[in-house]
Amino acid sequence: LYYPANLDRVEARGFELQVEGQPAAQAFLRASLTYTHTEDDATGAHLANSPEVLAKLNASAPVVGSWLLAGLEAQYASERTTAGGVLLDDLWLVNATLQTRRWRDIVSVSVSVHNLLDADYRDPGVGALEAIEQDGRTARVVVRAGF
Repeated sequence: LYYPANLDRVEARGFELQVEGQPAAQAFLRASLTYTHTEDDATGAHLANSPEVLAKLNASAPVVGSWLLAGLEAQYASERTTAGGVLLDDLWLVNATLQTRRWRDIVSVSVSVHNLLDADYRDPGVGALEAIEQDGRTARVVVRAGF
């Protein structure tokens, strides 16, 4: 039986930066960076599933007047280890979305592609599932209606 528990002291040091702005009408840009070094005080080991670097870049802008918006997101995570000590590669993920404004204040539609570059990666798991293979490129269509 595996369950997470706080057994020892942990030391974590780092910083986080975020910048966001609106470079043009209806356009948006945000960038963030996090650095965190985590360590088990008792063993000096780096904590499992704790990347030292996380970075994100989000941008959106109108592509057809103000009716259709395009968004792009890039994410980076540095190497991580599993609870069993297996080192997982760093990863880059890119997601893209097209979204309409609400038509007559009732309906909007969005189409998203996640993992646009079809990155092959695994996330840490637990027990027999030490590293879990993640989905490749996926698409999603969402229709929203409000009354």
